[in-house]
Amino acid sequence: MSDLSELWGDNRACSCCDLRQQCAGPVPGQLVGGAELFFVAEAPGAEEGPKGVPLVGKAGKFFDHLLATIDIKRAEVSVSNTVHCRPSTSNATPKPEYINLCAPLWL
Repeated sequence: MSDLSELWGDNRACSCCDLRQQCAGPVPGQLVGGAELFFVAEAPGAEEGPKGVPLVGKAGKFFDHLLATIDIKRAEVSVSNTVHCRPSTSNATPKPEYINLCAPLWL
């Protein structure tokens, strides 16, 4: 993965919307140098916020399974979420206002 420590810190410090006050912290994307595939999920799941890593929970396991079926290793794929903070309601679809604030800043 690329060294994005400065961007990671900026992302974790984001306070652009009220989702930030309700979550463990924004979940920055993980970029893989030379990756030909960039997967963007909807929003962090329950395990992603505390760990600060995208696609590590239930959806991450499913994603890894899908990658394995097409013979692609996770280490070859960049991943992120459209919205970097977990919506307050479990698995809620992020509201357009959050997508419009977050996506231009962090995708």
